[in-house]
Amino acid sequence: MRKPNINQITEWINEHSTEIIENLDQESIDVFLFLKKEFNNSNIIDNHLFQFVYRSFYRLDNAGLTDNLKEEYFIIMEKYKNRQHLEFKPILNQLHQFKNRKGQKTIQFSFTTKMFNMIDERMPIYDKYVAKMFNLSYPNNKDIDKKINTYLNHYQIIKEGYKEIYNKNLLMPIIDLFDKEFKENKLPILKKIDFIFWSAGKIKEKKQKLKKIMFDIGAEGGGITIEKVYKDNKPIYIYKHNEFDPTDEGLDIYNKYEFDTFEEAFQRLNNKYDWFYLHLEHINNEVKDYVWSELIKKLNEKAVSNKELYHKINDIQKVFGKELISTKINGKINWISKS
Repeated sequence: MRKPNINQITEWINEHSTEIIENLDQESIDVFLFLKKEFNNSNIIDNHLFQFVYRSFYRLDNAGLTDNLKEEYFIIMEKYKNRQHLEFKPILNQLHQFKNRKGQKTIQFSFTTKMFNMIDERMPIYDKYVAKMFNLSYPNNKDIDKKINTYLNHYQIIKEGYKEIYNKNLLMPIIDLFDKEFKENKLPILKKIDFIFWSAGKIKEKKQKLKKIMFDIGAEGGGITIEKVYKDNKPIYIYKHNEFDPTDEGLDIYNKYEFDTFEEAFQRLNNKYDWFYLHLEHINNEVKDYVWSELIKKLNEKAVSNKELYHKINDIQKVFGKELISTKINGKINWISKS
């Protein structure tokens, strides 16, 4: 497993610091501090308010767990409260004996890290958002021991990453912003890092889910689209066509290609097809000027006449918000953009 680039991760976090901090709220800080105080000052097996707030805060009640499993969870938490050394495997195996509401035995690794973090804030929380920041994928091992070992390897990567961040002060810009936003929060730095990574993972997931349609043409039964998506925090452009052959030139039913730039993706289309004869659904403002210049260039290269473009010119001008003018120079068609 490749070691993540901590400098690259922290640079991304500091660059998106305002967004990450705005994604957090005072209530979450206050709830954690309340839980920590109740945990330290009571027997949580009998503290049903603590259990209720904890289950809500960490979403135990949304995970399909049985009441018996949750009861055992808090018994273990109280038992380990004053332990100096916390071991995952005994607890994971103990909780594994309890089936969830679907009748399945599961590995409750994330909830165990939340338990350990409540006992010792130096133990980081592991969940899908933190894992995303370290580019760690969900372990699909069917063998229980192998699955646990994969989780433990992931956890060690996160611990080492946090240690490097702490020792080198790599997140001081966003930690300063955290303290300005949540004044007198009384949280240790490692807990602040916990909150920051959780929020950063949520922001990163949202950004990766966002995709922009940069270019879209349609025809009967299908279309050709270029989408902008984010992969490992970098934009890529996905060219895909499906269900039809708009030019009768042997286009497959469905194909998808990835490019580093929009220009590369667009030229795959532009070099093969007279796309301006098709129905232009959408052209994103980011690339509109580029496509417009390529359109004029292509019309002139093809010497497309007014008559050939007659049925499409109004649609083209409407989509681009610009006007095309054709002239003749030495008897040859010359298309230009009206200024």
